[in-house]
Amino acid sequence: MRLRTPQGCADESSVTLTRCLTITDTSAAWEALRRGHVSEVKDLPRKTVIFSNIQPEVLGETEGGVDCCIPRYSDVEIVNDDLCSICGVYTYDDLYPCRVCTRVYHSSCLQVYFRCDEDGACFRQVDKAIRSVTGWSCFKCDDLASLLTEDDMLTLTQAFDHCDTNQDSRVTMEEYVKYKRKAFREKTGSSLSVTEEEDERYKFALLAGGTGASVTWWTFLNNEALKMLSKRPKHELVKLLSEKEIQRARETFRFLDRDDNGAISYPEAAEAFNIWYRNFYQDRTVTWEDYLMDQTLLFLAVRPNLTCAVSGD
Repeated sequence: MRLRTPQGCADESSVTLTRCLTITDTSAAWEALRRGHVSEVKDLPRKTVIFSNIQPEVLGETEGGVDCCIPRYSDVEIVNDDLCSICGVYTYDDLYPCRVCTRVYHSSCLQVYFRCDEDGACFRQVDKAIRSVTGWSCFKCDDLASLLTEDDMLTLTQAFDHCDTNQDSRVTMEEYVKYKRKAFREKTGSSLSVTEEEDERYKFALLAGGTGASVTWWTFLNNEALKMLSKRPKHELVKLLSEKEIQRARETFRFLDRDDNGAISYPEAAEAFNIWYRNFYQDRTVTWEDYLMDQTLLFLAVRPNLTCAVSGD
């Protein structure tokens, strides 16, 4: 919780505040659901957190002119961890790396974590992704909700509960459209047009993998989390990138920057990407800082795996 004070207030430096926040600790319940176990929870523990000596934050300048402060070149070699992120033990067994962070995992530890059957069917999806060209995001990087604030998570949880009218932890297209109708009416006082409703149905069908059947909480969560992240200033989003993601951005930028002058000209990028580049930048030169901030949301968007062994999608 951060309290902001507008610029120009008197005695800003002398103001301190204390706030008491009581929350329901749902971490154990979310972890169980993440592992694919849905159980009825009657009594959830509550925690009280006291924030003292809070210094009100003076609103700073807008995003214009803000430097992302990430160098275009780096000599630092990115090395994966030596120890399994689950058991914390080093062995000579094959370690499965995450394509986003530096964590590694034993195959046996992943099978236990995902609670795979004896035939290991659910793990084969993970194994296939790890050995693919794209790679695999570990269960920590796969969860975009970890990048959200507690207030954002509360908003999404409430939105899902409103959508999931029969409380089966899945949302059907009809439930989704019904929720969108209600939300639109509460916000504007009018009803969705036929075109707008068709557009919502199309979006849901894409979210459901083209089937239009239903989506799980985790699919809904990652999709809505990305929408929330897109509203943040670009220079703040850049701070969420991992070292591996930044390095991939460097490699792509160097490929486009043919004369290595620190900026991509229109002819340079048009030669490589043609229409793709024009859709993003049109007739302007793009610096490394502009490029990284413009592409950050795309890097975050592709973190989730296309198939998740625990989601049921």
